[in-house]
Amino acid sequence: AAAALDAGGPQSVASRPCPAPPVALRPRRLSATEVERLVRDPYAVYARRILRLRPLDPLGRAPEARDRGEILHAALAEAVEETRGWTMEQATPETLAQAFATAARARIDREVPRAAERRLWRARLGRAAEWFGRDEAARRAAGDRPQVLEAAGERLLDLPAGPLRLTARVDRVDLQAGGGFAIYDYKTGALPGAREIGVYALQLHLAAAMAASGGIEGLTPGFAGRLAYIGLSGAGEGGEARAADLTNTPVDEVWERVARHLARYDDPDEGYLSRRAPRSEGAVGDYDHLARAGEWLEAEDEA
Repeated sequence: AAAALDAGGPQSVASRPCPAPPVALRPRRLSATEVERLVRDPYAVYARRILRLRPLDPLGRAPEARDRGEILHAALAEAVEETRGWTMEQATPETLAQAFATAARARIDREVPRAAERRLWRARLGRAAEWFGRDEAARRAAGDRPQVLEAAGERLLDLPAGPLRLTARVDRVDLQAGGGFAIYDYKTGALPGAREIGVYALQLHLAAAMAASGGIEGLTPGFAGRLAYIGLSGAGEGGEARAADLTNTPVDEVWERVARHLARYDDPDEGYLSRRAPRSEGAVGDYDHLARAGEWLEAEDEA
């Protein structure tokens, strides 16, 4: 290839890849996040699950958003677990904020190796803790009670080529005062837009479908009346909660749509198209270089 470039002359440009491996090689188990990826970028699922390629971290990389997310996820779970039995008098915005801040600081000090990073993360923690305290106190005041934290979920789909198992790691499920469940997913990056939830961002709806079938560990089967993302940022107000519109995207309809979409990949002619519906034109995927996206993104027409 290098000799051909040196020789000059016209060079063929890569086309958008859409590999179609035999159905027998396609995964029969997917996580909820992989289902979202299959909608956005099927080629990434092909590369990860069929070619079994994993992105490598650079040597000596500094802690980044993913690490911060894991630490804050764990701190939130610790704080909610510690306070789940508190009375209304105990669970004030101030005490709940302090419980989260204490858990987060301990994890930052223990798990972030660089002093400069630790100072930066602790500096950004204050607003996030205050926002979480207010938001959590409002949930408790409304009568919601945490039931399960960091629970495994699963549900089987009967598809043309055989059963496919969907799995999820559910951050939190609360029992609501009026009955039913509220399912929450913690985020430390940008939250999905309101129009994305239930269309591209499917994790909460899939968790609700698992809850309805009794597929979440430690939880009896039940209806989810609220689905929401809880985002901590450390900037602005410190956080944001964004709920799904269950009128426009009811759980049963989303589940049926997901089932139809997954059934398409039991057709041997259905390929794993690269960058099928990226969140933005500038979005960069882990496998874009493998798909040679830089060669065909500008060359393709809008069709």
